[in-house]
Amino acid sequence: MKSLNRIKLNGRNVFAATVGAVAWLVLNGMAVADHGGDDGGDRGGRGSGSPTGKPLTGYKQINLVSDVPGQAVHTETNLVNPWGLVIGPGGRLIVADNHTGLATFYSPEGRLARSPLPVDDDPTGVTINHSSEDFLITDGTGSHSARLIFATESGKILGWSQGLGTANAVVVADNSPSNAVYKGIALAETRGGAMLFATDFHNGKVDMFDSSFHRVGSFTDGTVDAGFAPFNVQNIGGWLFVTFAKQRSPDNHDDEAGPGNGFVDIFRPDGHLVRRFASHGMLNSPWGLAVAARSFGKFRDALLVGNFGDGRINAYNPRTGAFLGQLTDPHGVPIQIEGLWALGFGRDSDWGRDEDDDDVPNNALYFTSGPSDESHGLLGVIVPARRNRHGD
Repeated sequence: MKSLNRIKLNGRNVFAATVGAVAWLVLNGMAVADHGGDDGGDRGGRGSGSPTGKPLTGYKQINLVSDVPGQAVHTETNLVNPWGLVIGPGGRLIVADNHTGLATFYSPEGRLARSPLPVDDDPTGVTINHSSEDFLITDGTGSHSARLIFATESGKILGWSQGLGTANAVVVADNSPSNAVYKGIALAETRGGAMLFATDFHNGKVDMFDSSFHRVGSFTDGTVDAGFAPFNVQNIGGWLFVTFAKQRSPDNHDDEAGPGNGFVDIFRPDGHLVRRFASHGMLNSPWGLAVAARSFGKFRDALLVGNFGDGRINAYNPRTGAFLGQLTDPHGVPIQIEGLWALGFGRDSDWGRDEDDDDVPNNALYFTSGPSDESHGLLGVIVPARRNRHGD
């Protein structure tokens, strides 16, 4: 993708691609980012066809929510450096906003679904706990299962339950004295019960917590290149996929982006390394992970790995780890989302449904990003490009 230039929009600094690289459109109430060239071809949104009338290939990016007016369908000022993302009941999108210390909630179409939840810290990853018996938190009058669990860059774990008497998430584990910097979080079942995992990027390990939020161990891969540390962790089919990024010296708090700067490993929930899934190549500070829906076009069923470093999304064979390519727009230009964080497939949304078949499974890939050096925010969705049933 061509270089980004700073422009003024409604009196605020934002970034836009050079002319011919990205066209921002408003079509059918959607802000669509088209990464194609200036060839005069079709710039249509969902359901539009190619200039030749042939079915489109590639994918389309739809910007749903931004803190910058005019950048997306909806504007939400609390959405600043949105990081972690989970899909809740009814397809509700739950986003951890790192720079505002909040969790914000949206409908699948990007409408604000409820008032923000104060996390009172700098949240990164977020996960949903479906158990009513594990990860209990108390408000002094009773115990409730933490439905949402957050990791923070200040080395804390916080939990929240709707039954709690407080309006904000509460600290359930604090490892700031050991200079922990948690960038990602996941839950998994082990023989000993439910466990919580948080990537401590500063100290180069994945911390393990039992169902009472007690830290019971840690693990890493000692064979990755020196200076690389666990960046994110995600439970995929009962296995822990851990991404590694290069630490930026001297404080090792943030990543050092660059081509090939990344690894992806597979661990068992007990911390045992199963195998290396991907090394270097097109990885560039990888963080987001998602298994593509079967209806997700060319890369259906692939493991998608999003690069925070260059904003591109890589596709891999989920069994062999073979690189399959990168998500591109209908013109073959790689989709590039500045400050890309989470990836997650949604449900109960119209964005990813084929107009010819209401029974096609949802194939909407949601994403979060913190553009302009994490000083702004974007929540959007990527769907396969296709021609509508009328061929126009």
